[in-house]
Amino acid sequence: MKYKDIKKLLNKNILIYTLIVFLFIRLFIPMINGYISLLGKCFNKKYVIKDIHNFYDCILTVCTNKIICLICVIIALIFVFCIFNVLFTRKQMKTEKEGIDFKQKNGTHGTANFTTAEEVKILKIGDEEKTPGILLGKTLDSDEIITLPDDCKSLNRNVMIWGASGSR
Repeated sequence: MKYKDIKKLLNKNILIYTLIVFLFIRLFIPMINGYISLLGKCFNKKYVIKDIHNFYDCILTVCTNKIICLICVIIALIFVFCIFNVLFTRKQMKTEKEGIDFKQKNGTHGTANFTTAEEVKILKIGDEEKTPGILLGKTLDSDEIITLPDDCKSLNRNVMIWGASGSR
């Protein structure tokens, strides 16, 4: 993605999040405020309740009333956890539907890979006496020995070779 596309997407997301927060404050704060006033009447308690007429009153009520602030935090956490649950479930459903593919197209597994042309240049091919080093195998056409020389410092010297004894 280009920088401009990312910036547009980020601005779009910020606008959406701001709209969600605005709607949450404007819709839920008056409902919570009314619910607390009803609880006060039911239990003969006098809670400090402010009449809400506009958006500023909603924000002021959240900032001054600890009970409403705590209820808003709890509702926001429940909302965030529900969103994370939906996203995680969608990801798991996709994994279960498509499955996990660990195999590469070239037949290697994990971090294994075939030798590149530059890595083959390091190996020595010749007679046993003339090519000291770790014996890797023989060529198919001329039965010459392929070795990893002892003086080779550029490669990791850990070698794993698969195959039955006597195989080529």
